[in-house]
Amino acid sequence: APTLCTARGRRIIQGQGRSLRGEILGRMGPAPGRLKVTYDAGSTRDNTTAEDLLAGLGLPSIARVGDAAVFDPPWCPQLTAAAKERAVRARLKAVPRPARYEGRLAAL
Repeated sequence: APTLCTARGRRIIQGQGRSLRGEILGRMGPAPGRLKVTYDAGSTRDNTTAEDLLAGLGLPSIARVGDAAVFDPPWCPQLTAAAKERAVRARLKAVPRPARYEGRLAAL
């Protein structure tokens, strides 16, 4: 499904983790503690991305925290499913699709 990470995308995220490892260790100092990563637990794709980034980092002591409300703060208006759908449809209608969209999507 287009909303999930492709195998290539997962390798890219793992590579990003490897690329960031030195910088993160440098910022953590000589005795690195735990790295806390918070991701949207309500999204399978976010969970997979967090797992792959952490795998790429290869740090031994990592805390991974899934929080389904991380992108749903209490000060934001709560929309019904129908209102969310209308908003997404309006946005998709307002933004033109890229050239050869259908073919590219089918290739996924």
